[in-house]
This record gives sequence, structure tokens and C-alpha cells, in this order.
Amino acid sequence: MNKKGFTLIELVMVIVIIGILAAVAIPRFLSLRLEAQRAACQSDVSSFRSALTAYYSNFSTGGGVTCPGGGTTTCNTTSGYPNSAEVNNTTSYFATTFFSEGKLPSTTHILNATKAWNNTYYSDNGSLNVDVICNP
Repeated sequence: MNKKGFTLIELVMVIVIIGILAAVAIPRFLSLRLEAQRAACQSDVSSFRSALTAYYSNFSTGGGVTCPGGGTTTCNTTSGYPNSAEVNNTTSYFATTFFSEGKLPSTTHILNATKAWNNTYYSDNGSLNVDVICNP
């Protein structure tokens, strides 16, 4: 009788080799995934900072701050940056005017899920805490 096929030992060896490869590849894949998420978050923070700079340059004059619409509820009248409530409202003047898509960057890229834009933004100087936002 001339039967062709794999022996049990050959099959076990293939399974062992696949297991070793998976043990090495899966942690590396997860690490690359986290790096990609962090890069997307940092990109969003960068666009957010650019929008803050544009907002500041539009409403801060040499003689003081003029908030959009002449009111004082949308911006910090001392620093010239938007208030915290403005930076977390997707329909705010800041969101619709200073982002190319007319909305804030998605908070799904923020790796620290308990944080939102307004929890890490300081309207007194227009800064964002990227370490808090982009680190899980």
C-alpha cells in the first residue's frame, strides 16, 4: 500500500512552529497598533493647536481681546483663547470655523478615554496637555 500524507509528528511540529510565530508576532502587532493610535492622537492635537493659534490671531488685537460676536462667553477675554466649553462643543464657533471639516477632531483618537478636549485644555494660555490626551 502506498498512501501519501502527513504523519502525526509532522503535523504537531507545524502547529508548534505556528504557535511560536504567533507568540512573537501578536505582541509586536499590538505594539504597532498602539503606536499608530498615538500618532493619530498627536496629529489631532497638532491640528487642534493650529486652530487655537488661528483663533487667537483673529480675536487678540494689540489693544485687547474681542470675542466672536462681541460677547464674552465664548472666549477668555484675558488671553484671547476660546473657553473650555467652546473646545468641546462640536457646533461651537471655534469648531465650525477653525477646522477644515467644520467639526472638532474626533475624540475616538484620544487614548485616555476619561479625557476630552476640555479636560486637558487651558484657556488661560491656550495649551493642551498632550501627555494626558495621547497616553492610555
